[in-house]
Amino acid sequence: MAVTQKKKRDSSAVLSTRKGCVFLIDDNAIYLTTLERELKRLLPNVVVSCFKSGEKAIAELHQAPFLVLLDYDLAGVDPNAMNGVSVLQRIKACLPETEVIMLSGVEDLTIISTSMEYGALDYIIKSDNAILGVRQRLTNILKKMRITDETHEKKQLTRFIVSVGIFVIVALAMAIYVTYGY
Repeated sequence: MAVTQKKKRDSSAVLSTRKGCVFLIDDNAIYLTTLERELKRLLPNVVVSCFKSGEKAIAELHQAPFLVLLDYDLAGVDPNAMNGVSVLQRIKACLPETEVIMLSGVEDLTIISTSMEYGALDYIIKSDNAILGVRQRLTNILKKMRITDETHEKKQLTRFIVSVGIFVIVALAMAIYVTYGY
């Protein structure tokens, strides 16, 4: 039990410290509201933007979300709306680093495999356990992002230290040259 509690605290810490933006794209207002409430609870420092169509979300990609939860069937509001796979393609073309999780009631292997082929991180079937699945995927994404951020910071620190070292060596060489004329 202690391991479970520690694991839960660790994932909560990972979730609560992330900043940035998440997009939720779903034409079902009830599902959209439920997801929004859950994400705001899990990610208090993150801006959660909700869209009932892919077209509206695509128009806001300048916000550069680090995560998009995307429904496949978006025709509930507009029968001519883009489907989730088309929206996924546009998101990945503009923001290839953005993680996209498909979250849909459509349980079709062709759609699932096409979604994964176009860069979806995962495809979660809407069910009673879907929110738990989203929470688990989100924790994994944020852990991966934290590791990437830490690696980037270490590389920057190494570059800085090397630059300072080179500067010191050049300064010493110049001082020796000026002092002794070598």
